[in-house]
Amino acid sequence: PTNESTDDDDDRKENPDEPWLNDMREQFWFPFLDMLPDESEFDTYLGGKIVLLKAILDKCAEIGDKILLFSRSLYALNYIERFLYYLQKQNEEEYRKECESRRQLRQMLASNGTHDDN
Repeated sequence: PTNESTDDDDDRKENPDEPWLNDMREQFWFPFLDMLPDESEFDTYLGGKIVLLKAILDKCAEIGDKILLFSRSLYALNYIERFLYYLQKQNEEEYRKECESRRQLRQMLASNGTHDDN
């Protein structure tokens, strides 16, 4: 029995989210999270605080300002970190699509220009 508790303690040290996840699993609403599709993890309309954070991030990006965020919850900070990573990946994909569209537009304009000269 002593070794088992040591193993549990080691697992909690390796995963700092574990204590909060255990507390959350005891809540009545936790089973409902499994009903949500995976895409809804970063759906800003499922949480008002995330909507506010996204609005602040957008405004600060618009004016070139920086943000310093504090929280007493490591679970919340970990979620925000994953959310920011998700936003970064989403922006990179949009930028790639925009660059691809511009490249295609240049090719079309270049090909139309050569056909007009003939």
